[in-house]
Amino acid sequence: MNRQEIMRNCWLIVNTAGRWLAKQDDLTKTVHQVTVEAIQDATEAPLDLVLYCFEQDYPRMWKTYGKAKIERVAAAFLDSEFEPMSTLFDVLYAEFNTRYFAGRLAPYRVKVMHNIPFPSNPRDYTISCIDKSEERLSLVYDGWPEEMLAWLLRLMAHIQTVYQGVIFENELARLSRIGAPTQETVARLKETGWNFLSTVPWYTS
Repeated sequence: MNRQEIMRNCWLIVNTAGRWLAKQDDLTKTVHQVTVEAIQDATEAPLDLVLYCFEQDYPRMWKTYGKAKIERVAAAFLDSEFEPMSTLFDVLYAEFNTRYFAGRLAPYRVKVMHNIPFPSNPRDYTISCIDKSEERLSLVYDGWPEEMLAWLLRLMAHIQTVYQGVIFENELARLSRIGAPTQETVARLKETGWNFLSTVPWYTS
């Protein structure tokens, strides 16, 4: 996958988010913005943090809607699936499975969530996003499309290898060598000055 192909997939993610946002009311859009910023800063978006940031960053809306309503909307939002994004990532999973794993992986469903709580043991974060009994992956929407592509590949590598450690790292290295959009591939692109979001001046998380 070359730079243009990675950019194409990033555009698909951004456009999916944009179409969804265009249908939302102002309160939901703001909760979404606060949530994404929290995840980018702290990996997860606990309700208390979202409410605190909302009050600090949007005091006029906080006063207009009131804490009770904002808390109710935010709590439901944080627990909900980002369904249009899930549909897109189901397609990307199938494409990556064929292209990088010769179709060997089971046809997992990809469930993109607005928030995924961080486990008490950070080492369990990747594993907590894979449900083998239900053949489902969970992926958090963080507003960074290239990072989401890399995270999808990482979860798929876990399914392929079953194990952590050297076998898993070797699989990631193999994926990187063949041009898959792994975290290493994305990092190399960024070292050249490439930044997808800098090409999207109208985009906000």
